Amino acid sequence: MAKPQIHNRLSNEQVKFILDKYLAKEIRAKSAIHKLGLGRTRFYQLVQAYESDAANFTIEYKRQAPSRRLDPEIEQNILAELELEKTKIIENPKVPTKRYNYSYIQNILLEDYRQRTSLNTIIDRAKKNGYYLGRPPKKLHDREVITNFAGELVQHDS
Repeated sequence: MAKPQIHNRLSNEQVKFILDKYLAKEIRAKSAIHKLGLGRTRFYQLVQAYESDAANFTIEYKRQAPSRRLDPEIEQNILAELELEKTKIIENPKVPTKRYNYSYIQNILLEDYRQRTSLNTIIDRAKKNGYYLGRPPKKLHDREVITNFAGELVQHDS
């Protein structure tokens, strides 16, 4: 499993302390890399950033924009296609299906709207907006053997 990012594992002071020790030649690069839990390239990038501006050096990281956001236009198109499938297929008594085809909706989004989204996103939006039909319950297969008395053998395939 991958290690968490350095700003989640160590504080600014801890990183600055290790970099100070390395720059003062009190510890070797290999030891500093091991203590920071970084690769060589990232370590030397941090060293360079620390040397250029030690007073303002920080490893804190704030994401500029949320990473798990769906474009409202894509979400609107997903819901429109789910509604269309509901009215044309699911609620139509002439069509013998009772399940949504989420892969089909994914293909329609790609071909008609030129929008790419994952299948899990479509299923998630379907669940949140009432377009999800769970799996139908499995039918139980009853095995009933009809005999005249206990111990009687009956050939079932005749």
